[in-house]
Order: sequence, then structure tokens, then C-alpha cells
Amino acid sequence: MKKLLFYTILLCISTVFGQRQAANWYFGENAGIHFDSDGNVSSLNGGRLFTKEGCSSISDDDGNLLFYTDGSTVYTREHNVMVNGTGLLGNDSSTQSGIVVPKPNSSTIYYIFTVGSNATQTGLKYSVVDMTRDSGRGEVVTRNANLLNQCSEKVAAVLKDCETGNIWVIGFSNLTGNSTSLFDTFHAFEVSAAGVSNTAVISEFRGLNITDARGYLKISPDGSKVACASVDNGLDLYDFDVTTGILSNRLRITLPGPNNQPYGAEFSPNSQVLYVSGYNDADAFDNNPASHSSTLVQYNLNSANINNSAIVIDDRNLYRSALQLGPNGKIYRSMAATYETGLPFLSVINNPNEVGTDCDYVNNAISLGNNKSTQGLPPFIASFFTEKIDIIRNGQESTYLPLCLGDTYTLTADLISGATYTWYKDGRVIATETGAQLEVTEAGTYELIIDLNTGDCERLEGEAIVDYFEIPVANPVTDFIVCDDDNDGVWNFDLTTKDIEVMGSQDPTDFSVHYFESQLNADNNENEVIGFFANTMAQTTIYARIHNVNNPNCYDITEFEVQVFSSPIANTIQTQEICDDNSDGDNANGQTSINLEDFDDLVLASQNPLDFSVTYHNSQMDAEDGTGALPLNYYNSMPFQEEIFVRIENNLYEECFDTTSFLINVNPIPESFNSELIQCDEDGNVDGFTSFNLDEAFDDLTGSSDTVFIEFYPSILDAQASTGMLDAVGYNNTSNPETIYAKVIQNSTNCYSIVTLTLEVSTTQINDYIVEPVCDELGSEDGINTFDLDAITLNIQADNGLIFPITYYTSYNDALLEQNELASPFENTIPYNQTIFSRVENDNACYGIGEVILTINPLPQLEEDETILYCLNEFPITSQIDAGIIDADPNDFTYSWSSGQDTYEIEINQTGVYTVTATNEFGCSKTRNITVEPSNVATFESFDIVDASPNNSITVFVSGEGEYDYALFDENGLFAYWQTENIFTNIPPGIYTVHVRDLKNDCGIVQEIVSVIGFPKFFTPNGDGSNDTWNVKGVSGMFQPNSKILIFDRYGKLLKEISPSGEGWDGTFNGELLPVSDYWFSVQLQDGRLFKSHFTLKR
Repeated sequence: MKKLLFYTILLCISTVFGQRQAANWYFGENAGIHFDSDGNVSSLNGGRLFTKEGCSSISDDDGNLLFYTDGSTVYTREHNVMVNGTGLLGNDSSTQSGIVVPKPNSSTIYYIFTVGSNATQTGLKYSVVDMTRDSGRGEVVTRNANLLNQCSEKVAAVLKDCETGNIWVIGFSNLTGNSTSLFDTFHAFEVSAAGVSNTAVISEFRGLNITDARGYLKISPDGSKVACASVDNGLDLYDFDVTTGILSNRLRITLPGPNNQPYGAEFSPNSQVLYVSGYNDADAFDNNPASHSSTLVQYNLNSANINNSAIVIDDRNLYRSALQLGPNGKIYRSMAATYETGLPFLSVINNPNEVGTDCDYVNNAISLGNNKSTQGLPPFIASFFTEKIDIIRNGQESTYLPLCLGDTYTLTADLISGATYTWYKDGRVIATETGAQLEVTEAGTYELIIDLNTGDCERLEGEAIVDYFEIPVANPVTDFIVCDDDNDGVWNFDLTTKDIEVMGSQDPTDFSVHYFESQLNADNNENEVIGFFANTMAQTTIYARIHNVNNPNCYDITEFEVQVFSSPIANTIQTQEICDDNSDGDNANGQTSINLEDFDDLVLASQNPLDFSVTYHNSQMDAEDGTGALPLNYYNSMPFQEEIFVRIENNLYEECFDTTSFLINVNPIPESFNSELIQCDEDGNVDGFTSFNLDEAFDDLTGSSDTVFIEFYPSILDAQASTGMLDAVGYNNTSNPETIYAKVIQNSTNCYSIVTLTLEVSTTQINDYIVEPVCDELGSEDGINTFDLDAITLNIQADNGLIFPITYYTSYNDALLEQNELASPFENTIPYNQTIFSRVENDNACYGIGEVILTINPLPQLEEDETILYCLNEFPITSQIDAGIIDADPNDFTYSWSSGQDTYEIEINQTGVYTVTATNEFGCSKTRNITVEPSNVATFESFDIVDASPNNSITVFVSGEGEYDYALFDENGLFAYWQTENIFTNIPPGIYTVHVRDLKNDCGIVQEIVSVIGFPKFFTPNGDGSNDTWNVKGVSGMFQPNSKILIFDRYGKLLKEISPSGEGWDGTFNGELLPVSDYWFSVQLQDGRLFKSHFTLKR
């Protein structure tokens, strides 16, 4: 029989299968997804599966969930365990633990085919579910009917033919169906209306020898190909005859790269492309995601060399993946990081019919929320997913056709000669339509079956799910006008604020508003303005499109303008100070005429006056409303102070405006008085001309005001024009007397009045005065001292026979101009000699200026106080000390010592403090202290000697007024160099001399002999003059002279008693040389200590 066309399988009989039976998937860790009729996918919650791999589910023809299973337990649509739904012999660690197959010609009976894992080895079994039981929830009425005793972890199903609706269910084992470790035979069991046949169609491939049970078995949707993945043993591709159930023409498929162990496999809807997921099969117990990697590979089955057509679609760190074709024509990929760690996503191949990257693989495309995918996805009868013909022909792959109310649409199929066209609407035949086209005007599910009339059941089928949607109305929209806040000409418009105008009373849940910059973009629904719209021109047309959220093609468009106008800035104006005048007859009433236009430049600053207008108002409200503008020549209504409100607006759009306000103060002019100023003629030429400090007349001119300042001018016109201002400090008169003009100006307002100042020169004089000299101050000696100017004033007044007040200045010019007056007491600023100047005034008029001479005499210069040392052991020898005169002849001074002497130098031999006072020719004295401290040689107090030990030491104890260091001498001279520590360590035995030296004043050295006892370890009596005898070290006629020393041989025989002060033992006994050996000694020291030990005689 000719092979059936894959296009027709789904609708070739009336009783069975549709893609909606695969509408609900449950898998992984409580994960699930649902396929809408338009192909959209959404995640499901509530699933009960918690499986590492195998799973299966089934829905009814309308896409409603019936039940699902992990191969061991069956769950109802309500996610409860089905009646008798436990104990099935699948396993959640089996690759394909189960697959659900509807019984042909029945809408209520379903078979669950299960396979065990490589651990459980339970073979291929089937159980029967009756959906009429338990109020339509279903019940497992038969469990674990045996088909194969043992098999691999894979099972697949496909439609046999359209006449009978029978299904092939294929398992993989050995020829007898009893192997778990060597697979080479496919067993195809036929499922018919009569039930499941126990007799399989056998396809044996001798020598195949597959040993790995893991991996998916998949059949192409057209039933022509079978792919078998066996992890360690690779992937094989077979031809399949759905008529006979026979597999043939095995082709080994090789995966490229290191992830070359296949696990998941799936065919494209057109059966022309094969997808395989391979992985590196790292240790399943390694839970580190970085240890695992996976590759997704595509093969073109139309290629002459299928292996060479391999294209790697994805490669990443991932555990093994299942691949499963969905009812929307897309292939989904499970995601797991490790064997134990699932991921909350599915990945998808959007266009699996396309070769290469055009297949559009998207990683982590479907979120599963809080649930997780693992390694498996539910398999279905491959025939569920055969491709339908396109009768919509709108360039979309979907069978869903959304239209707008009032639309007419023509569904179209190819015109095939001799074929019969049958159109259906909502499952009912449209009897009047028998052609290749159908005009649609209302919603419904439209199906076309094309019977090719070839003598068998070859048919084509197409589907269009038509829905109609309301066309919205785009209501008129007001223009969007803004005032630019930073005047850069650009504004970020939130166009969505216009949604309510466009929408009007229409339901926003049914319609949405979108914005575009052109009519074309709006019509095509492309290049939408997303987020804020930033204009590039001052005025732009915006097109608002409102369309149905369920069908964007149902739309309407309106337009409006967005305009950006510059916003003026009302710059802050400081308080304006204006002087009152006599324009209204009163210069003190705080009112005058004000030209408000004078303030325009302050308001505008750098803004163009051609673009903006400025008006002035009595209130903030008037300024904001633009009403009640004041006349530009304005007479203030509020005396002294009034607040003026300012409005600046854009000449093109008056709503773009800004306001500010400022105060105008109308200030009275200050009081002033005519005055005169008399100055001394002290410039050395008594001619009536001299320098004046005009500021001396300040109090008289202003009435002692502290709120004004004065400028001086030669004429009243100069004063009014502020030209030719005179130097107030150091002005030289041009006539005597002379009249000049004082301009008295208010500090805070600059308002002024003008009065006269008459200048006159006086010719009286006073005598110079010499102040009695003083000595420099002890401690500073810098030629600076303090003078009582008040006392000097009394003396000057007495000398000149006057009682007028006197002031003092450091320079003649300061005295003349009465500036920088000195205060009493005064500290001179020029060391030793300085001349200052006195000024005598009579009734604020200069009487005379004289010199005052100040003299400060220096003190004797002596050396600093010092401390010296005197050796007490040298008494009564004397030492010499002196007064310590510096840089001068000592004979020019007189002296007084605390010890009674009056000479520059004295002799002393006593400790203590000696004070001397030296006086110079000016009678200025200074004192110096010399402290004499004692020093002395040391006095030995005791010695602490540790001897006859591994670490001999000598500690020296002395007393005395000096500071000491210590040295140690032996018979050869200096043994231990001078040190400040009084202890010597590691001292060999022997006689030593201890030296102690005064460091403080080098008063001398004292010494003492000490002894350190010790016993030599060996001696060499060979006559060379070195170590020829043995004796105790440190004993002598002075130290321990009565000690008793005995020598013994190793057997205790007394050989010799020797004298401490003698030469020692020479190694003989009775004149005979004793042999080399160890000899023993017993030493009883005079101080009572007893020592016993041995030493060596060496030759």
C-alpha cells in the first residue's frame, strides 16, 4: 500500500486524535504548561509530579486536562491520586517512564504504557484507565499487563493508518524481550479497537548490541522515521513503515564535539529536520553545574549526508535535556543544571522546520515560576503533531485568525484537480461550500478537508480559528503644549497622559493607545514611541493609534500637535534704593516718581526683549493673571517702601510666564552741617599752606553720624556730578582760608546732601622732648620697651607751659593728618632708638607738632646658666668660674657674686649654686647662675662571684657620687672591655683585676683583684710549655691558699696531693709517666666547698 500522506493523519477518521490532546504538560518538580488554541504558552501550578525524568499527560479534544503520571502514580485533573492509580511499574528515573494512548473508537478508554528504569528493570507494561469511573475523574481498571519482561527506558507511539485508527506502540529490548543489558530488537505492538495485541512485530538488528538503556525513542510526525538515543552507545536513525510496523535501514548518527552522548531527540513538524540533545555524561552525583555541559544539534534529513549536515544550535553548561514537539509546532527543551538540580525554565525552538540558526532557538524562553524543569518532558503519539495546510495565507504560522467587526476574509487552499473540498464551521459541514475558497464573515473554527480521491485515504486538512473584535474610535485630542523649563528646546513628553482623551469612554481593558511620529508608522503599527517622546522641533505632529488589545489590526487614528515654548525667567531683583527729592515739594516724605522701565534689564538679564514682555503690578495675583499693569512712570503709593510684582511672558504663548517681586525703598537724604578745619603749619615753611586730613571734620559735618560717609570736591557742581573728588587724607590747601564742598552720603542708600568745609592754617609751634632712657626688658632683650604716653604728656605740657590735649603718632605725616593715633602705654616698634611725634590741639585746631625721642639701653650679654662638676677626691684643689661676658671687654662691667667676691673670675672647691650680677655703663644689670655638682671615684662595696660552673660570672657592687663603667683584666691584659653594666658573664676560671672608672667628671679609676675557681678538663704534659701541669684555676697564695687538692686514678688510687700555690701535677707517679686516661680529683676549698670530677691526660 502507498505510504499515507502525513498531512492527513489527524482528521482521517472521525473518532480520534487532535493536537488539543497535547494541550497540557506536567513534568519535573511540580511544573506544568498549557497551550492555548492560538499557540500561546502559559505556566501551570498545582501539579503533583516530582520526577527526575519520565512523565506523561493527556487532555481531551477541547484541550481540557484528563490525567497525568510519572509512570508509577496517576493523578486526576484535580491533582489527586486516581482510584487504583498507584503501583504502576514505570519509574521517575526512567527516560520515558510512560506514554498515554487513547483506545481507537473510544473517547473514554486510555492505555498507559510504562517502562521501568535500568535500576528497576520492570519491562514494558500497560494499564487501562476508564474515564467513566469516579464521576468522570477516571479509574485504573487494569494494572501492569505485561508486553516485555525487560527492556530499555524508552517507548514511543504513532498512528498506523487512517482507516482503522490503530496505533503502533514501540519498545526496545532483545529478540525475546528479556534483556536489560543487550538491546538489538524493536517490538511494535498494535493497539486497536479490540485492545492491545500481545504479539509484536519484530525488527531485529543483529550485532547492534546496545548496552545503555537510557535515552529517548522518537517517531517522526509523518511516521516515516525513528530516532533511538542510547547515551553511551550513540544515536541510530531508522526508516519506519507504519503499514507493517517494521524498522529498517539503520543509520548511525554521530554527535560533534565533546558532548557527544545523545539523550533527547525530536523531529520537526514537517519530519524533515531532526534535533538531538547530547551531553558529557559527567558523574550524576557531581552537583556542581560547571561539571556538566550539553549541546543541541540539528540534522537535515534531506541532506545526502545526514551526519555532515550537523549544526550546533546551542552549547552551554547544562545537564541532559528532553526534546518534545508541542501542539503549536515548536520544540521545547527541558532544563536542568545537574541530575539533582532543576531550573525554572524551558527553552524553545520557535521555527523547527527551518535549517540552521533560522530555527530561532531561545534559551530560557518559558518561565515556570516557582516550579522547576528537570530532565524529562511528556511524550505523545507522534501523529498528534502532523502539519496542517495553510488556508489563512497571511504570512503567519498560526491557525488563529483575528478579524475586525465588519471584515470579510477569504480562506484559500490550492486548487487540486479531482479533489473534493469539504468545509466545516464549529464541527458542522458547510454544505453550500465545496470549492477551494471560503468567505468568512463571522467567528468560529473553520476546517477544510480535501479528499484527494486517489483510491485510499489520502487527505489534506487545514484549520482557521476566526475571532472578531470591535474597532475602537480615536477621539479628538487637544494639542500638547508645554513651557520649556530649561529652554533647550527639548521636552520629554509623557504622551500616555493623552490616553484618556483618545480613549474617551471606551474600556481600557479592551483597547490600548499607542503613539507614532508618522501616519505610515501608525497605520503599520511600527516604530512606536516607547516611553517619553523627546521632540526635535518646536512643533511636531503626533499620531495616536487606538487598537483592540486582542487584535491590533482593529484600530483608529487621530492626531495632535506637541509644541515647546521657551519659558521666561523672572530674574531676582535686589531691593532698589531710591533717594527722595523735591519733585513733589517734600524730600523727606518717602514718595517720588519712579520709571519702572528702568528695571526691565534686571528682569530680563540676557533674555531677548523681542521675545518677552515685562509688566509691573501691585499684587502677586495681578502678576499671575496678567491684569492691572502699573504705568511705567509710577508714583509710589506706599511711602518709604513698596513691593512691586513683576510678570515676564513669552510673546508667542502668554501661558509661558514667570513672576518675581522686589522692594523699592524711597530713602530720605542725610543731615549735614557747614564746618571749618584748622591745621598746623608744620611743613618747615611757615607760609599758611600745609596738608589737611579732611576726615578730621567728619563729626562736625555729619553731627557725629555713624551711618554716612563723606566725599570732598572743589566745587558744588563737581560734588553733584561726582567728578574731581579730592584726596581727604593729605589734601594741600590752595588758599588760606579755603572753602571746599563736603558730599555727605548715606551708607545704606547712597542718598546725599552737600555742605561747605572752610580750611585755615595756624602758625603756632611746640618744643621737641627727649624721654629719659630705659633698660631693655629682661627675657626679651630686643630693644623693645613700654612707654607711658600719659606721663610724657604731663612733661611736654610742663615744658611748653600749656594744658592743651596731646596725641602721638609714629610719623610726622600721621600727626599732621591725625591718622593712626598711638595709644598709651606704647611699645616702641624700632629697637633701642625711635622718634615719635606729638600733636597739640586747641579746641580741635592744631596748635603744634613736635618730636618725642625714645631710647632703650641694652642689658649685659652673659653666657647661659650652666652646671659644672667638681671631683670630691681632689679637695682642697680649686676650680675657676667666671661671669661669662659675651662680645665685650669684662673690664667694662662691675660684678657682684653671691659668695661675696666682686671680680670677673673666682676660685671654688665647694659644691653649690654661685650667682653673679654684671652691670654695664648704662646701669643695666643681668644675673647668671653657675651650679657646681659633685663627682667622685668609686668605692668597692662587694663582689658576687659565681664560679666552678658552666657559666662563671662576676658582679661588681660600688658606691660614689660619680657615674661609672667597668672593665676586667687578666694576667695577659684587658679581658673584658669597658661597659656600663656591672656584671661579667662566661668568665673562664682564673685571677682577674676589676677596674671601675668615673665617667661623670673623669675623677679617676679604682681596681680590685678577684678569683674565679675552675677545673681544667684536660692537660698535655709533653714539655711544650702549654698545659704541661694540671691544677685548680683561681686558687693561689692570696685566694683559697689552704685548699686541699687530691688526684686519683680511675680505680680510686691516690696518685698526688698538690699545693694550691704550686705548679700542679705533671702526670707522673713515683717518677713514672702515667698513661693517657681519665683521672679523678677531689678539691676541698678553704671556704668549705667540695668538688669532685675528672679530667683527661693527653700525650
